[in-house]
Amino acid sequence: MPIGTKEFLYKDDSEYVLVVPLGNSKELTVRIMEEKLPKRWNRAKKIALCTSNGIHHESFIKNIIRDGKHIVFEVESWPSPLNEIKSNGYTLAEPILIKEHLYHGAYTIPELLLEDNLQRQFLKMLKEVAGHVDIGLSTKAVAQNTRISFFQVGNHIFHWGSKSLFHEYNGNIIKEISLKELEENLFEMFKELAANI
Repeated sequence: MPIGTKEFLYKDDSEYVLVVPLGNSKELTVRIMEEKLPKRWNRAKKIALCTSNGIHHESFIKNIIRDGKHIVFEVESWPSPLNEIKSNGYTLAEPILIKEHLYHGAYTIPELLLEDNLQRQFLKMLKEVAGHVDIGLSTKAVAQNTRISFFQVGNHIFHWGSKSLFHEYNGNIIKEISLKELEENLFEMFKELAANI
């Protein structure tokens, strides 16, 4: 490998948003026990407040103070985000760290967790065919380790496993595709799936 290749491939220059489960806040500080914060929380440049209705406030982090076992985040104000992010029936169980580009592209809590490129491409293709797509998560109380479980279009459910994608229609599995095969032949495989929608 040429010099610097390894560093380039594994360097993470992403900016992050720390999304925290709180009610509406008028205070310009957010106080969280350090043990509840996700790993690498200190990489966050912004903080967003998530209520049972979704994310309606965000701000740049002005200052961070350690207060015993707590971390206190200071902000200047709580303006509303450009796009409010709806909860879609999900709540936050704990603070989560989200890459900023995912945060700004999300309209729902489940969309915040679309870290996998293949999942994003698959969702985009589904939306082109069907318009509206529901995203299901592995749990209703979202944590840092919560994952995408399925995509649903009407009676068609695409279950996203660790190694395979299962196409279910009216309660019956009608096709199984390995994720490796899907990644290698995404357009061909999707064309075949889309013909059944």
